[in-house]
Amino acid sequence: MKKKMNLAIVALTIGVLSSFGSVSASAKAKVNYYRNVKDANYVVLHKKTPAYTTATLKYRRGTLKFWQDVRVTHIANVTKANGHRAFYYRIRTKSGKTGWVWRGWLGKVISTPTATTREGKMGSNSSTTQKTVKHFSNAEYRQAFLTGLNAERTKRGIAPLTEDSQLDQLADVRAPELIDNFSHYDASDNVLFEKHAQELGITTAVAENIAYMGDSDGGKAGSDEIVGGNSAAYYAKSNLHEFIYNDADSNWGHRDALLNPQYTIIGISSAYVVGQDGDAKQYGVNNLG
Repeated sequence: MKKKMNLAIVALTIGVLSSFGSVSASAKAKVNYYRNVKDANYVVLHKKTPAYTTATLKYRRGTLKFWQDVRVTHIANVTKANGHRAFYYRIRTKSGKTGWVWRGWLGKVISTPTATTREGKMGSNSSTTQKTVKHFSNAEYRQAFLTGLNAERTKRGIAPLTEDSQLDQLADVRAPELIDNFSHYDASDNVLFEKHAQELGITTAVAENIAYMGDSDGGKAGSDEIVGGNSAAYYAKSNLHEFIYNDADSNWGHRDALLNPQYTIIGISSAYVVGQDGDAKQYGVNNLG
């Protein structure tokens, strides 16, 4: 059976992106330039995401729903009222409505050579309609991701990363949060990994990458496989491949963070759930220091 896979990835580094977020309706931005892009499928990664009528961000048109499917047609580079520069995407909903949305609230849906992009909704992320697949091996995911990442670093002459127990602890907190909020931020625009690091007394976390993959063919799990017929190592390798090689739309933020020679330690975790409709969803996170 042909499987339908989706992947959305987002990166955040403290001091680079943490100041970007939604803009009040009274603020106005200066547009530096526009760029047309080939229509691409995206999903909304934040609850009540604001959409604006124009890239000047003067008037708010309304809000988008969490996991809503949209298409991106244009990109605008703007200087906001607070002086920060940011990218905003012009989106079109399935009902034909348009608006401008900060790119940090959107994740690109990527089809792979062995998969196709889903045509329908991604389904509810409510914890009442999903269950965790307990035989998903997080240890296997961690090992495969770290091994693959260090191979990428080594062939570029960059020192390998060391798995850090504190950053693993932080990643373990972040992974299940992604199920209901695939974002670096909470509803108050706090950076979640920074918030949890402070709560845990961790001072080494400076960057985070998150990834999502969806599999609409649940299937049955074998002794060494997760629902969907793919091992935890498969998802680790898939997440890593997208971070390193398919990251142009994120301006190579994921790749640059993972291959940054200044980072020496990493924490890795993943969560896996299956909805009542059989759709499987895998979420990956890594925190760097």
